[in-house]
Amino acid sequence: MRAFVSFALFFVTMPSFAQLPDAEVAPDPLLAPVPAPSMLLRAWPEALRLVREHSADLARAHAKSGQQAGQVRSAWAGVLPSLQASGAGVHNFVTNSVPLARLDANGNPIAVILEQPTPNYAQASLNATWPIASAPAIYQIGTASLQERSARYAEDDAQRLVLTVVAQSILAEVTAERVAELNRIGVQSAEDRLALVRRKLDMGAASGLDVLRVEQDVEVARATLVTGDEQLRQARESLGLSLGLQEPVGVDPALRIEGLEAAAAAVCKAGLLAERPDLASARADERVAERGVTAVGLQWLPTLSAQSQVATTTLEQVTFPKTTWNVQGVISWSLWDGGARYGAKATALATAASLRATREGLERQAKIQVDQAERSVRVAEASLEVALRTRDLAAELELLTTRSLDEGRGSSLEVVTAAAARRQAEISHAVREFELARARLSARLALAVCNY
Repeated sequence: MRAFVSFALFFVTMPSFAQLPDAEVAPDPLLAPVPAPSMLLRAWPEALRLVREHSADLARAHAKSGQQAGQVRSAWAGVLPSLQASGAGVHNFVTNSVPLARLDANGNPIAVILEQPTPNYAQASLNATWPIASAPAIYQIGTASLQERSARYAEDDAQRLVLTVVAQSILAEVTAERVAELNRIGVQSAEDRLALVRRKLDMGAASGLDVLRVEQDVEVARATLVTGDEQLRQARESLGLSLGLQEPVGVDPALRIEGLEAAAAAVCKAGLLAERPDLASARADERVAERGVTAVGLQWLPTLSAQSQVATTTLEQVTFPKTTWNVQGVISWSLWDGGARYGAKATALATAASLRATREGLERQAKIQVDQAERSVRVAEASLEVALRTRDLAAELELLTTRSLDEGRGSSLEVVTAAAARRQAEISHAVREFELARARLSARLALAVCNY
């Protein structure tokens, strides 16, 4: 009700301005709004599309997940058969002629000349190896799979964090737009007030001190406008960066900030604290480190592998066939390596202890973050209610002091003070609206698992 009365009083006092003689006032160039950027964000799905296509954070998280998938495939190579082929062609420049006797088809001896070594020949081989029993290699498959799972959790958490930054950047840009608009209204009101006081000075109803005070108020409002415009430009640039672009991005007025929370809920499902992706990734990393300790212990066990080789050559053989094939079983056991395994075990134990401490710290931090996010909603709601009452009171006070000055009962100092308080109250109210929307969004995403 008070806001309605203040709003009505504003328009009641407006005719008093028109009753005074008009004065030629040059338009203030600062009142021109900041030019809109070339790109405007018109819908929430468009923001998600831009993030998927251009976000460097998501690209890095996805690449790391793919890298760990490759490590799983490499781990399987340690227990599967391998096949290697090789071939060579040989030419000998220096040879000796060796006479030999051979039997022809009828069994009669004949004399032949044999060049040793053979001037030209080729040979090829095919080697197959299968590690039948290798405990470290088998165990590494499970470790690599767990590392891949951790990378996927990290990718999910990156999606949650990127979504949070994008949504907050949208809210910040909308708020900066509103603050810039309020700053222009404040400058226009201050300049109108200055024109009024100057006309009253011409009529003998005001003093030079009154004009000076209002002029000072105009310059304060103009300085606030300049700062607000720069904050708007920076907010647009921050929004562009959060979307993965190197150009400023604005928000179309048709995009309602009230719908951001519902839009985020459409791609993010709420979960428990233990299900948050960053905590799940930390637990997986801890388990990987613990498996690293076990993996070092498995290096003391022997390994068994099967090998087979097929080889052929064009070289003339006297006692061996040109093509050979063999199969062998090989057992290897590293009895002493100079202490390298003991050092690797100490390193693995320290790594496991470090990641355990990291996981415990993240869990405590996440619990506090969730509690703060839930509490920040209540604080923001209370702050917005206070800011609303303060804005209404400031507006009513400004209108009453302006009416008093118009009627010759007030002073310019009162009007300037009231105008500055109202400008600050308007900006504070807009900022509190942004903080409430941000708090609600942060509370929803604090325990969310996002997939877009």
